[in-house]
Amino acid sequence: MTLSEILEKYSTSLGVKSICPWKIEVDGEFVQFCSYFPDFGSAHGILVAEIKGPDYATSKIHRLAAQNLNIPISFVNCDSITDIHEFASMLEEWGYFGKGEFNLESLIRRG
Repeated sequence: MTLSEILEKYSTSLGVKSICPWKIEVDGEFVQFCSYFPDFGSAHGILVAEIKGPDYATSKIHRLAAQNLNIPISFVNCDSITDIHEFASMLEEWGYFGKGEFNLESLIRRG
């Protein structure tokens, strides 16, 4: 599975809003992110791009696009999201900025 597919699967399981994949035009070029989570990371959400070994270098075009949009970005290795608990831990790390209550533990038990 791709990182976009993994994130979409776990987002759907937990009822978390996400757009997987998410594509935006920046300076006449399309930049595709693995995902966009509108309720996490900041008041503007968070973008996710994939990093891969062996060097795990981040993508300059993704960083610049996120910066232009004023949205934080998280670079994620596909191998680091092995189960729903790893996914939930990532969400918790980003922080919830959506409306209303958000109880991660109850979502995991439900998912």
